[in-house]
Amino acid sequence: MHILIIDDHDFVCAGLKATLMERFDDAQISIANDGSNALDILRKGSINLVISDLFMPGSSGGFSFIDLICKNHPKVPSLFYLPQRTPHISASVLLLEPWDLLLSQHLNALFFQR
Repeated sequence: MHILIIDDHDFVCAGLKATLMERFDDAQISIANDGSNALDILRKGSINLVISDLFMPGSSGGFSFIDLICKNHPKVPSLFYLPQRTPHISASVLLLEPWDLLLSQHLNALFFQR
C-alpha cells in the first residue's frame, strides 16, 4: 500500500507517518508539504490512499484543492482533516463530491489511541 500524506506542518507529517508505519509495516509513505508536490506525486499513479490537511497556505489547500484531487484521481480514496468544524465548512461539505472529512480529534482517535 502506498499512502500520500499532505500537510504543511512537518511534525504532523512525521507523526502520521510513524503511526501508519507502526500499524501497517508494509506501507510505503510519501509526504508532500504543499499541493503542487502532492499533485506531482499523484501523477505518478502509485498512490493507494491520500491523507491531507484541508487548510494549507495559498492554493495548496481548501475545497478547490480537494475538488482537483477528486476529479483528477477519482479512484484514489482520499481522507481530509481539519482542526475544527464551522458552519461554513459543514455547509460546503454537503455541496462537494463524496470524500471523507475528519476533524482532528477524530483523526487522533483513529490513529493514536489503542
